This record gives sequence, structure tokens and C-alpha cells, in this order.
Amino acid sequence: MTQNSIAEFNAPQHIVELFDSIESLVDTVSAFVSDGLSKGDRALVLMRLAQWNSVASELTSRQVPLSEAIASGQLTVLDGTRTLARIMPHGSPCRGLFEEVIGKTVRQICAAGVRLRVYGDLMDVLAADGNFQGAHELEKMWSDLTRQEPVTVLCGYSAATFDNADAGETLKSICRSHTNGSPAGLRHTLSN
Repeated sequence: MTQNSIAEFNAPQHIVELFDSIESLVDTVSAFVSDGLSKGDRALVLMRLAQWNSVASELTSRQVPLSEAIASGQLTVLDGTRTLARIMPHGSPCRGLFEEVIGKTVRQICAAGVRLRVYGDLMDVLAADGNFQGAHELEKMWSDLTRQEPVTVLCGYSAATFDNADAGETLKSICRSHTNGSPAGLRHTLSN
């Protein structure tokens, strides 16, 4: 994804992106968050802490005042692993818990009348563990939420998760649950 393509994230939508490296993930998520914050949007990041630390470092190098954004409520960061554990008591996502933990947070942020950008890698955690059904169910919950609230959700997956032939149908199904919906329209970030 290039800086110029970031502008298209102004309207509510549900987007999927495959990353082939941590560098491409960090660059894309940093651009998505920093662009939103610079426009006065709110941002909610749900990701594994090790990856968040890399993104935070990149945002700092881009002169994004993270402490100020977090203190003001413009940026909210949740540990993806812990959040996932809270919404999956029996190994699959629970819609009620999703609403209680994530939906409630999104609605509180949107109640201020601002646009919200969300980056999440929760589904990638599930897919990497082979829980494609759980990832797909969680994607449906995000899609429902984007129809109810003015939120743009960017879901990130490791491209390596879908390298085997058996994962092709799963990838197509996941793509269909997003507004950029078809494998041909899928954004695939490649590092050089």
C-alpha cells in the first residue's frame, strides 16, 4: 500500500490486507493510523504487543505524538492476544462477548461523532493457528459492526498463512466478508 492509497480510507469500510513481512505490516499500519490521527479521526488498534511495539516505533519516527494521542483518547491500543482471549471462552468467537468487549468500545468512541479507524490482527492469530472458522466468524462480526457504526476496519493477515493449496477457499471466503471483497481486489502488500 502506498501513501496515496491511504486517502481511500475516509469512508466506512471493512478491508483485508495480506502482509508478506513485518516491515510491510508496520509501514501500512503506521500510515493508516498516522493519516487518520492527522485528520482528526480516532484510531483503535487491536494487535499483538510485539507488533504494536514495532508500529509505535515507526509512528514515533513519523513524529506522531503517541503519548498525547493516547492520553486524549484519540488513540486506543488493546493487546490483541488478551482481547481475543476475552471474546473466545470456548475456542470460538462469541458474538455477545465481541459486542461487550469490542462493540462497546467502538460505540463509545463513535458516540463522540468522529470517524474511527480500526486495525486488527485478531483474525490473523486465529488463522495462523489453523482456526479459519473462528477467523471467518470474527470477520462477520466486524462486517456487522461496520454496517452499524462509522468505522473503517483494516484486517491484517500474514500471507504465509495462505501459502498452502488447502487455504485457497478459506482466503476467498475471508475476502468475501470484506468490502474490498474478491481475491482479485485483495490488497497484497509486498516489500521490496
